Amino acid sequence: MKQLCMSCIMSGFVLAPWGCTKSAPVPASVRVEDIKENPALYLGKEVTVSGEIEKVFGTRAFQLGGTDFFDSEIRVLTNQPLKESVRRRAEEPFRVDDIALVTGTLRNIVVADVEREFNFDLDPSYEVEFQNKPAIVATSVLISPRGQATESATTDGTMNHLQTILDSQDKASLAGKKVELQQVEVQSVIGDQSFWIGPSPSQQVFVTFAEIPTPGKPMEGQVAIKAGQKVNLSGVIRSMPTLSEEWLKRNKIDDRTASLLRQQAIYIQSTEIKVAGAEG
Repeated sequence: MKQLCMSCIMSGFVLAPWGCTKSAPVPASVRVEDIKENPALYLGKEVTVSGEIEKVFGTRAFQLGGTDFFDSEIRVLTNQPLKESVRRRAEEPFRVDDIALVTGTLRNIVVADVEREFNFDLDPSYEVEFQNKPAIVATSVLISPRGQATESATTDGTMNHLQTILDSQDKASLAGKKVELQQVEVQSVIGDQSFWIGPSPSQQVFVTFAEIPTPGKPMEGQVAIKAGQKVNLSGVIRSMPTLSEEWLKRNKIDDRTASLLRQQAIYIQSTEIKVAGAEG
């Protein structure tokens, strides 16, 4: 979901690629969004993608976000364990917010077949994330550790108070934390999948929600969000990406909103939103 500079990514990687036993043509680099939009075009083909790790499903599987701010993603299974790096132990080779460069083949996943083929067991609680869905079976993974090196970013309790987030002096350290917020006020609606929450325009956090897009209407996943409403939401705190001029233009972001976004260290990627007091 981040706008990434490939030269910057490559300069930061600390793991050498593994799984390549002979020279082969370098597969074309594609965007996560391209695969998400038309997976049939890439099924059975070798691809290279890069992005930020959004979810971790054990030591050999994760969800990779694309470069689009409004949420495309692809799941990745590695065909063998990753090696230990400077900031990542072998039993925890990657974390949320790390950057990954992945090369592999897009397949419709049958968990039992993949487990048998590569001799490993995916945690049963994660099988539904992969079963009968397209995912990249990776032969090469490069990790650039960017998520927290301490345990606090991913193992602390869920954050339930928006003011705690707003008052934090090190907001970047909150990336990866889950949030469950009740009765938070919507300050303004930016687009189909984005809005600001907080007690005032000078104290607010940006929220994205991309479950069910509703183009042309100020609705988030078929939930009508309006300024002044109180909402309940669940999600995860993410690091704010670098917003390029090209991205801002493509998404029709005005100068004022662009300035506000660039001042933010984090945003909330929401997975569920309900208007407080609304039915359903």
